[in-house]
Amino acid sequence: MLSLIRFLGTRKRLVHTGSISSTRAVANFLQHECLNPIRNELPSHSKIESPYELSKWLNEIMARSYLSDEEASAIHNRLIEELCQHEYGISQIHAKKLRELRQPLSGKSILEIVKNNPGRVSTSWELLLKHYESLALLPDELLNSALENTVLSIETKDTENQDLPSMVQSIILLNNIRDKKLVGPSIVEKLVADILETDATCLLSTLLAEHDFPITVFEQRMDVLSDYQIYLLAKNCPFDLLSKNEELLLLAVNVMGKKTKVHLNERETQKAKEVQECFSRVKDDIPENWKVEKIATRPIESAAEFIRLFEQIKAERLDERNLKLAKKLLRIFGVFRGNTKISLELYHSYLIRYPDDSRELMFETFLALAYQSYETGNKELLGYAEAFIPDNAGQSMLANIYRVLILVKSRFDIEHSLQLYNENIESLSKENDSNTNIAPAGLVAEALILSYLSQNDLDFARVIFDGSVREKLVSGPTAIKRIKRYMALYGETVEEGKTQETMKREVQEMLRNI
Repeated sequence: MLSLIRFLGTRKRLVHTGSISSTRAVANFLQHECLNPIRNELPSHSKIESPYELSKWLNEIMARSYLSDEEASAIHNRLIEELCQHEYGISQIHAKKLRELRQPLSGKSILEIVKNNPGRVSTSWELLLKHYESLALLPDELLNSALENTVLSIETKDTENQDLPSMVQSIILLNNIRDKKLVGPSIVEKLVADILETDATCLLSTLLAEHDFPITVFEQRMDVLSDYQIYLLAKNCPFDLLSKNEELLLLAVNVMGKKTKVHLNERETQKAKEVQECFSRVKDDIPENWKVEKIATRPIESAAEFIRLFEQIKAERLDERNLKLAKKLLRIFGVFRGNTKISLELYHSYLIRYPDDSRELMFETFLALAYQSYETGNKELLGYAEAFIPDNAGQSMLANIYRVLILVKSRFDIEHSLQLYNENIESLSKENDSNTNIAPAGLVAEALILSYLSQNDLDFARVIFDGSVREKLVSGPTAIKRIKRYMALYGETVEEGKTQETMKREVQEMLRNI
């Protein structure tokens, strides 16, 4: 947004400079050859104090002179072209005179009318549509002036009156400017920011693909970006820019790697419908040869873009300098994408690069193999997974190891899950973690309860829950609420006859996000 402030400041300074030079503009105008037919009747420059006064003088002189329509048209157009920027009201006066003469506005007049429009009566978009038929070709400079004024008019803070029509108009104008270099970066930044603010995400694709990437806007909204917005970020942002912001890069890897398809969320889908309605309302008013944005709302396959992103990371060896990134890639390939081969290759390379973090790397590989064991029903894979259980794990990691084993073993024999729980629960802390508000012991109890629910044993799940609360393994509203959610979900799915598949998905979700 800083760049937007700079842009607006520049715009104000230009207008201010123009008002200072209005006297000079009047003097220059009086020398123009279009005034030759009435030059003998012109007052001296010293008697004219403003462009508006000059306009008044000239209208009076032309009213009593025998000028041809072409001669009068040249004067009216020149007044608009030269002095509209100093006194915008002049354009309305002399455009009316031209209509009375049935003479057209010149291309330069239309440009100045649109460019300097204060927006009090008509928007720049409305003025452009009103006058475009006078021109054989709409120049980029005219479209860009309309674009600037339209973008700067957008207000998004009032959520009840978000300016989608102006955003749609801006995108149409932008798509029809041939020389994209004319479009100021700050205009692109503001338009992208407004689109993100309103969740009109469907408008972003072409905008991000054809202009310098406004990464600052995405950095300012990292905490609220949707999956689809992050996908568009990863797809369109030059990697050298993206790689400089660790948090954005991790977000991109997370979404692209974990999602096989990226969807618009509910709000974005609703906004897409509203945007389509806006396009439908304006398409009959614009030139037939204008390009109009096609709104895409279908889910997007993310695999190809993720592999491209992964290859860029490997080419720059970023994963060898960033443990968070390395662990995330292990999780994605091992768990979310089920590519054990790449996961193990990464594990061995990371062991060399991060020798002091071998426990964390071993846990990721243990989880990957255990997850695939649950997913495929291959018990042998669980045996391989157990070979990667790290020694001397702390309380947090130890709890996660037991959670994984309890959940995965439940697929093959729930009694083994219970035995593991009974043998190890006393070794875990009952003190709630300050970040999660759940104790390590509570997390393991939760995993056992979910395991029994996945095996259609609600009664024993309740016994475990009651005992865990009584023994203070599970304490506090956060831990209790989480477990009650699983039980409530179980109850809902009983009526639908989908208990087993629903609870299996919950087990998979817990494993993926441990």
